[in-house]
Amino acid sequence: MKNPIVRFGIWSGLLVVVLSFVNWLFVAKPLGYQASEIFGYLSILVALLLIFFGVRHVREEVEGGSISFGKAFGVGLRITLFPSIFMFLQTILFFTIWGNDFRVWSEEYFRNAMSGEEYAQFQQQMESMGDLAGNPFFQGFVMFATVFLIGLIVSLLSAVLLRRK
Repeated sequence: MKNPIVRFGIWSGLLVVVLSFVNWLFVAKPLGYQASEIFGYLSILVALLLIFFGVRHVREEVEGGSISFGKAFGVGLRITLFPSIFMFLQTILFFTIWGNDFRVWSEEYFRNAMSGEEYAQFQQQMESMGDLAGNPFFQGFVMFATVFLIGLIVSLLSAVLLRRK
């Protein structure tokens, strides 16, 4: 694969998907929601670090050692699209296969972690969302936006750190 944007994007996307399944299978169930949330965000950040390496590769190998802020930021955003789309698809797959298990697990977790009043408010909030809370496409969009926004920040930082005229 010659295109570094595609190569780094696919590797980042595969990493975020693999780490998200690791999170569900080995972190969330045995360690709980908070550990899962921390592991999830760290997984996204680790996968998105490939943006930095992709921009650096483009600067060194494609652009001959110099890259503008705008070009570096654009490369980072294009790489970001891959893990964002991969996470969108993975989330749809996850909620299609394990959606009911996830709902049961999360309800049990929150029931045990919250006071009776807090849990009642949580239930009302979930009911006010209607079918969106369990809709795989809505959940996929939320995860796409989450990964994309974190990728936007990583792209911005990478462009600032790697720009060279």
